[in-house]
Amino acid sequence: MMYASNLLYIVALFLSRASVISLEQRLSPERTHTVVTKGLLALAGTMMLASFLMIALGCNVAQPWLQVEKGCSTFVSRAYDCTTYTH
Repeated sequence: MMYASNLLYIVALFLSRASVISLEQRLSPERTHTVVTKGLLALAGTMMLASFLMIALGCNVAQPWLQVEKGCSTFVSRAYDCTTYTH
């Protein structure tokens, strides 16, 4: 259950960021703000995709739904901590 909820959390977090960025874009008619908001939206999408893949694959690619263990010292586990803001 935790595996699916983590994936849904990442998607919900992206959608909330995207809605705030879209609101900012609608409120500001200036071209520079439009360019900045499109860049922020692309950055948020990239972060969401990277986070989603890291959580979906996990440390053990054969059984990705297993929890990330403390002994997993690969790059994926360190990046997992960075993208999900856990320590």
